Amino acid sequence: MKEMGKIVKTNEQLLAEIEALNKQLVEMQQASEEKCKDCELFYKTLLNKTIEDTFFVDLDKYNRIPNRNMDFEFTKEELLYLANIVRDSNDSLVVTDFNGYVLAWNNVAEQTYNFSKSIDVNSYLKNSTAESEREDILSVLTKLKLLENIKPFDSRRITKKKIIIDVVLNFTLLNNSKGKPAAVAIVEHDITERKKFESDLISAKEKAIESSKLKSILITNLNHELRTPLNEIIGFSKILKYDTSDPEILEIATFINRSSIRLYNTLESIITLSQTEAHLLDLKLEQIYLINDIYEIVDNFLSIAKEKNISLEVGLKDITLFANLDERLFVQSLSYIVENAIKFTNEGSVVVDLQCEIEDEDSLWAVIKVRDTGIGIKKEMFGIIFEEFRQIDEKLSRSYEGVGLGLTLARNMIELMNGTICVESELGVGSTFTIKYPAYKVK
Repeated sequence: MKEMGKIVKTNEQLLAEIEALNKQLVEMQQASEEKCKDCELFYKTLLNKTIEDTFFVDLDKYNRIPNRNMDFEFTKEELLYLANIVRDSNDSLVVTDFNGYVLAWNNVAEQTYNFSKSIDVNSYLKNSTAESEREDILSVLTKLKLLENIKPFDSRRITKKKIIIDVVLNFTLLNNSKGKPAAVAIVEHDITERKKFESDLISAKEKAIESSKLKSILITNLNHELRTPLNEIIGFSKILKYDTSDPEILEIATFINRSSIRLYNTLESIITLSQTEAHLLDLKLEQIYLINDIYEIVDNFLSIAKEKNISLEVGLKDITLFANLDERLFVQSLSYIVENAIKFTNEGSVVVDLQCEIEDEDSLWAVIKVRDTGIGIKKEMFGIIFEEFRQIDEKLSRSYEGVGLGLTLARNMIELMNGTICVESELGVGSTFTIKYPAYKVK
């Protein structure tokens, strides 16, 4: 029926709805009772499980502890329940009250500490905690009782063998059957090995820093004690070469001059490597005209190439390219590459190209390629040739001069100036080293 535009239900309809609701309520009660039966069955099964590797306190002895807070009584079933919780942990796991008296512990804790069924009352504080840290643990237990959140933290424990171990402590608050805070589960994860590793790491770091200081002192001494006399030997041997007319003396003077220059270059390489590793190379960026420096480098090595009867020349060249680089480092790094190419080329040629590579309208690269017809490099060796004191074949160190620092220093310097270097090579055919720098053209 309708009343003033509203639908009004009849008494029969209302009674039918009430009956349906009562039916739903009965079904819900039955489902709830079934769940309760399942929970009760699970709880009884849990209590009846064998817990031979789990230990718990004698309830009667525990309840007789003087000055114990009597608000948090435990039943035997509750203690058994706690014991089942802790028994399967691989870490030491102990359940205590808020005074630090042990209620339950697992086999790991039994083996590690002086917890035992034969003791009337096991104290977590006295049986396992270092005396210096007992007050801190007691303070944590008090805070947990007041429902404060405690984050895991590192601590130290004393084992039954009187050995101090490092552990991470995790605290979990446990409620009794009345829903009141009644105990604390403490999980101890042994981190002694980790702490030892950290200590060794700190010690190694300190030794490395000390070693680095000694290395810097050594390099400074080398710079002063060796470079000065070497400069004198190079200078006097050069004078002797030009002033003598005796062929035998000339040969000796030439040998002295060449050997001293080689030793001087090795010393320079070691000092430069030390400076690059310590980030002591100061960049002085300026606009440089690339082709001019390339011609100068090639000219410096022409006599060495001529001695080996190989050609050295500038090949493809873009005379419009400029770059903002440290000129000293640019010349030095490219010299290392050219010198390396000449060293490992016994016949044929070494060619230095300068080309332009356009990435987009706003990005321009100067591409320098050093191509040689030398011994070549195996592909599996590409990864080591830029490592310090390494050559493509350690046996070659007797046939070819050098200590294996040229390519390392070249790469360090090139990358310091925002450049890149890579290599392409075929064994027995030759190698091509490609260097790229951001560049621009001046109109």
